Amino acid sequence: MERFREGMPGHPQGDLGLGLARAASDVKPLTSTEKGRIQRALEPVFKTATDWDSLIARLARRKYELRPMGTELAIYALSQGRHVCNTATVGYRYLALVKRFGGPMPGHPHGADWAKPVPQEPFEVIEMD
Repeated sequence: MERFREGMPGHPQGDLGLGLARAASDVKPLTSTEKGRIQRALEPVFKTATDWDSLIARLARRKYELRPMGTELAIYALSQGRHVCNTATVGYRYLALVKRFGGPMPGHPHGADWAKPVPQEPFEVIEMD
């Protein structure tokens, strides 16, 4: 989007992401030292959380929040609105947290249906003339 200065034609979010991408590009990325320090500090929060509410509340007390990112979760610093890392980087993938807490994170676009295995239907062979 930055290269073409517009969103992809027909994309459901239109040009909304362009403003977000420009705003994000103005933020200085975290150094690997900063990321490592944050990851070490957050690992015990994930390890001791008993459910989604406790995890979200503990992260909020430390000024962090979880945001959906595709089929995973991202950790953002509330003070700067910066992406710090993904939960997988701390050692906890989203699907593992779904299984551990017994359901998807409230408000995550990939809800309970995503976490369940999809039964495979037999495929149909279509003859081409």
